[in-house]
Amino acid sequence: PISYSITMSLKDADTADPDTELATFTETAYVYDKATVTITGDPYYIVAESGSFSVRIVNPATGRNYANTAVFDIVIANHVVEDISAISCTMGSQTWDLLSALDQDGLNVKARIGGVDGYFTIPAPMDATINCSVTYAIPGTYTVSGYMVDVVSTSPVVERIVSDTISETAVVYAKPV
Repeated sequence: PISYSITMSLKDADTADPDTELATFTETAYVYDKATVTITGDPYYIVAESGSFSVRIVNPATGRNYANTAVFDIVIANHVVEDISAISCTMGSQTWDLLSALDQDGLNVKARIGGVDGYFTIPAPMDATINCSVTYAIPGTYTVSGYMVDVVSTSPVVERIVSDTISETAVVYAKPV
């Protein structure tokens, strides 16, 4: 990462001499490149049949190390949870059944996806592909968007979106008879 040394002075503006310095401090600010997340999926899906998609996460060498602090937030616009009958993802020997992570939020379905203990570790550099399958219950167009979030465990908890927003559309057709 690129670092910058920042020096600041705290001055008392209420004194006769407005340049009266109360304190000076120097901190280092680090600037990291964003991770990129891309989704590649089947060109179309059939109701009640499992379809495939993959999620690729690339954190460059100049990216930040996310030591068990990363999650992924997704939104499926204008659908209900019941429109999806199965969804899971596998990376290496770990498989996540994500159906229970889906929640209804107004007109949308939302999910916060984390690792085994709720968070993922995303080191820099990292280039990983997660293979997923999804089964839709009804035909239609499913617009999915999301991003990677760094959840810093402080009090109060601070969250920062650390990737560009991804967006993908899945077209689901009724099964031919």
